[in-house]
Amino acid sequence: MGELKIRYDGQDYPLTQRQTLVGRSRRCVIVLNSRLASREHCVLERSGAALTLIELGSKNGTWVNGERVTRRRQLAKGDEIRIGSDHMEVVEEARAHEPEPRRQVETQRMARKPSDEQFEDDSTATVDHASVLDLAEVLLETAGGPEQRPQTTRVILAAVDELLDHAGLTQPYLGPEEERRLRSIADRVQSWWPDGSLTAWRQGLESRLAAAGRRR
Repeated sequence: MGELKIRYDGQDYPLTQRQTLVGRSRRCVIVLNSRLASREHCVLERSGAALTLIELGSKNGTWVNGERVTRRRQLAKGDEIRIGSDHMEVVEEARAHEPEPRRQVETQRMARKPSDEQFEDDSTATVDHASVLDLAEVLLETAGGPEQRPQTTRVILAAVDELLDHAGLTQPYLGPEEERRLRSIADRVQSWWPDGSLTAWRQGLESRLAAAGRRR
């Protein structure tokens, strides 16, 4: 069996990292075109041969084979991922001696596919607090050795920045317990980088939390 990868917009993404961020932001590995997608929409997590989609609580949701993903869903070859008007397919790396078979789309699957009219056309669609905090804590617990920390750090920082960008705007302000969890996450990520490369980010996070507290 070959490695699973993602096919999107005529390009194959081999998913070589443990976590692959998907969304409209240029910080993502797979950058989407649809305005119905959040800037940091979902994460594709690889664990051995298994591939799991982690929903970041996006406003318009993520759909696999016509079914909405509530939090996590394990993916398999042939699965179709839909985010707004964008479509991705889970494919398998073709072996050198045989062509990759074409996937037959099931009629029942197409019948369940939602239409764009069900979504809100909002280019600032974003994540919710619980999803970001839960995801960050899971990533911290499951991160492997130092070689995996750069990618995990990028995913966590992108999701946290997205959350803070919209706190008090399209999302409520963080509560005291959420702020405590966020500070704990930030401290743990910063501890991975004793060279001080995250010091400015950590200080900026504290300033943003303080500013939000004054506006509440």
